[in-house]
Amino acid sequence: MKKIIEIFDTFESQGMVEYQMNYKKNGVNFIGRGSDNNGVVKTVEEIDDIKPLQGNCLTVAMSGSVMECFFQEEPFYSSYHIKILRPKYKLSKEQFLFYCTVIRKNKWKYSFGRQANKTINDLMIPDLNEIPGWVNSYTYPKNINSNAEKNINVNLESENWKYFCINDLFKVSASNDLLVKDYEE
Repeated sequence: MKKIIEIFDTFESQGMVEYQMNYKKNGVNFIGRGSDNNGVVKTVEEIDDIKPLQGNCLTVAMSGSVMECFFQEEPFYSSYHIKILRPKYKLSKEQFLFYCTVIRKNKWKYSFGRQANKTINDLMIPDLNEIPGWVNSYTYPKNINSNAEKNINVNLESENWKYFCINDLFKVSASNDLLVKDYEE
């Protein structure tokens, strides 16, 4: 195990503000502190005097959705309270994603509004030689949408759809603490 700072160089984010950025379809990714969409809030126009940050790094939310960690392959802009982790060694996509998972697993340390900005560099993570072998041997499909590759046209016949009561299909409850046995029906 090593400290993050021994495997990654860490940098503060650009501290940009989302609402001041102009949306542009297929523009530069704007990374926020959320937990969805690989951290991408929207795509924006490139700013003349501010270059986007280079990809092939991790972004980690220091507040908001604390410890949400994502692999950024492409150039991006970033909001406040994000730590940028650039590897000191060449990493594969699979290794980057492994480290994302390891870092996220430390979320519990930052509950109740605690921020990670003062302690993230000292967080202990597996060294490169401690990454499980299956991580290095896994390869991601080039196109996850297999239906698009096969040119399968799926007709859902939505004109024949009818309304139904969700209670006819599922047991609906307002409680969040149901056990697995409660779903067996």
